[in-house]
Amino acid sequence: MKIVFFGNSYVSAAILEYLISLKQSACEYRDFEVSSVVTSPPKPAGRGLELKENPVKIIASREGIPAIFETENLSSDKTLLSGLSDISPDIGVVVSYGKIIPRKIFSIPGSGSINLHFSLLPHLRGAAPIQWALMRGERKTGVSVFFINEKLDDGDVLVQKEVMIEDEDDFFTLREKLIETGKSALVESLSMFDKGIAFSSARPQDTLPVFSVDGSIAYASALKKSDGKIDWSRPASDIRNLIRGLMEWPVAHTFLPDGKMIKIFKAEVQKTCPGADGVCPSCRRVSEVTGIARGEGFLVCCGRDFLKITEVQPANSRRMSAWAFVVGGGVKVGDRFSH
Repeated sequence: MKIVFFGNSYVSAAILEYLISLKQSACEYRDFEVSSVVTSPPKPAGRGLELKENPVKIIASREGIPAIFETENLSSDKTLLSGLSDISPDIGVVVSYGKIIPRKIFSIPGSGSINLHFSLLPHLRGAAPIQWALMRGERKTGVSVFFINEKLDDGDVLVQKEVMIEDEDDFFTLREKLIETGKSALVESLSMFDKGIAFSSARPQDTLPVFSVDGSIAYASALKKSDGKIDWSRPASDIRNLIRGLMEWPVAHTFLPDGKMIKIFKAEVQKTCPGADGVCPSCRRVSEVTGIARGEGFLVCCGRDFLKITEVQPANSRRMSAWAFVVGGGVKVGDRFSH
């Protein structure tokens, strides 16, 4: 089974590497062969704006994939269209590609194209399902493998697998769980094509149950830098969910009394505040530092409950423990973050 793989990210590279390893092993899936890869060209990165290849291109080159197409515009790239037509892949596999694939491309493979998405569709369609699952306080998410059509994350589903979200999970730990589950779901889906049962087994999304914290279907929209700004009038639990969901980018942040931004990486919800010298101020305002947790960090008053901040990154500095920030004079009881 010849596969054309579409991907651009760390997640894509991890799944691509796994698919390639199947061909090199003695397992029952060794007939799955990645014959071509479609990815984006190098982009400027870092302060020097040097061109940096994405991880998918690096894996594909290292493993000797015979055809690698680097393109930004799938619709107008004639080399891609003719190249894939000549290769005549059996199936397209899309993982974290980040671009809309036109019909004239996703329909080239004989069996069509499938997408591995990191949510239990139809819930959390969109670009940032891992982040939004955490930000919404979901207790369960998962992976879905579905047929690509011309609508966003809308096609019939072949396989779904659930993943529980633990209280200690953040973006990075949940992403790794989903990658591992995604490998299993993708191989199961490819096996369905091998057995000739894929098309008869696929289920329309409107027939699937909705697994969400409130029973509704939400959209996982692309993130903006402003999404990371903390609204201290929210409950402490909501703010903690924001922090753990946005740990990669844009990172939850607020502003000190002097106007400088501070990023927050770790925090815990607390119902009560020990205050200073064991006494919580009787006059508490939302976004105010109301207590110091010796050896750990500091507490901030939220719309409901308190948030104990334990890891931060001040502007123009490294990540550090919140306690080190307190000891260095970065914040004190009575200070108030922007609100």
